[in-house]
Amino acid sequence: GSWGAFRYAPGGTAWAYAGTAGVAGNGSGFTAGNPAAPEGAQVGFLQRAGAVSQSVSLAAGAYTLSFQTAQRGNYQPGGPQTVEVLVNGAVVGSVRP
Repeated sequence: GSWGAFRYAPGGTAWAYAGTAGVAGNGSGFTAGNPAAPEGAQVGFLQRAGAVSQSVSLAAGAYTLSFQTAQRGNYQPGGPQTVEVLVNGAVVGSVRP
């Protein structure tokens, strides 16, 4: 990876980005202190109050959302972050990796 291999709010992905969020490659300034991405060679990142979102239409019912999260291994100003998961604007879970 390359130290500069990250982009804030890149185009061409299935995600919408708000604030300071984007995509980083393995070995970038955001990921150099972490293991490689668990799948592929890129991860999404959230910085400060950044957010990523994706709209989906689902039939009524119960669903399980799975994801992997990690703190930035090489820099954590202000301590660990908490990641909140929202559905229709309501917090349905939170994770502090």
